[in-house]
Order: sequence, then C-alpha cells, then structure tokens
Amino acid sequence: MIEQAFPEITNNEIILNIEDFKSAGFKSLREYKDVEEVPPLSSAFHGIFKKMDYELRFYGNHQDALNQGSEDAKLVTGKDSIVTGDVPWEDGEKDRRRCSRPPGQPHSGCNYTSKYGDFVIFENVIVMCEGKDTLESRNTCSNLLSLLITTP
Repeated sequence: MIEQAFPEITNNEIILNIEDFKSAGFKSLREYKDVEEVPPLSSAFHGIFKKMDYELRFYGNHQDALNQGSEDAKLVTGKDSIVTGDVPWEDGEKDRRRCSRPPGQPHSGCNYTSKYGDFVIFENVIVMCEGKDTLESRNTCSNLLSLLITTP
C-alpha cells in the first residue's frame, strides 16, 4: 500500500539538481552550507511545495544516495528519529523537527518529533517529506516527485 503512494526507490539513471525541483514548483527557503560534514553529500536544501516541508539532499549519483544517503536519512526521519541533542548533522536541525504536544499539555511543554515521517531515494536525491507517518510522507513526496518523473 505504501509503495502505491510512492516507491521508496526510483532509479532511471537521471542526475537531478535543485533547478529541476524549482521548475516543478519547489520553493527553496534555505541552502545548507556545511555539506562537507556529510560526505558524499554535494548540496542540500530546505523548502516547501504546496505548503508542505521538504529537505532535498543531492548526491553525485544514485548509488551514493542509496548507500550513505539513506543511512543518514534514517537517523532523522520517522518515529524514532534523532531531532534534538546529539543530532547527526546540525545544519538544518530546527527545520527537521516539530513541536508535538499531547492534549491538555500547556504551551510551554514541547515534545520534539521529526517533521519528516519518511524519505525516498529519487534518482540521486534523498527527499525527506513532511508527514506524521510513512504513508502521509510518501503521499507528500508523490505530490512533488510525480511532476519530475521522466523516462530515460
């Protein structure tokens, strides 16, 4: 069912860049500068599309995204993600979390959770998509990435 929303891995041997996403309507809000701290990452951006948040991490090729990129993304997405404290990469830390409060909890009490319920590996890009769980995140991914799907 989740794979129907959008597949976890897409590889048509296409190399994408931020301009491809901007052409599809993605609005880049911030480019992360310290990408050398997460090799072999080449660039990373936080932005929005249709009022939903995304983090795009660009690699030189699909294999780098699949290997190292997916390991890094697993740490900061989903229910058991690391979003405060000893985060794996500080650049963009605040963009990757949201304040979640149980009902009846005062405004000062905040449990930080990941803004991104899941991620996909789309060509040479790790795409983290806003959502409370995997299915919602994959649907969010589909909204943007379906505009980029081409055949080789």
